[in-house]
Amino acid sequence: MSRTTRRSLLRNALSALIALDLLALAALVANQWLAVSAGVAWGIAAALALPVFALARPVSATVLAMADRYAGIPNTGEQIPRTGQ
Repeated sequence: MSRTTRRSLLRNALSALIALDLLALAALVANQWLAVSAGVAWGIAAALALPVFALARPVSATVLAMADRYAGIPNTGEQIPRTGQ
C-alpha cells in the first residue's frame, strides 16, 4: 500500500471517528436537554453531525501532519541518520 493511500485511509478513519464522537455527544445532549426519546435524540444528532465530517477532515489532516513532523520516522527509502546528526 502506498504512503498516500495509507494516509488517505487514516485521514478518513480519523475524520469518521471525530464525527461519530460528536454524534454521540450531540445525542446525549439532545436526550438530556430536550427530554425526547432515544430515537429522536439520535435523529437530531445525526442531522447536526452530518456537516461535522466535512469540518473534521482539516482537523484530521492537521493531526496527521503533526504526527509526521514529530514522529522522526523517515519515509520509505530514506536513510535513517546516525545519532547526533
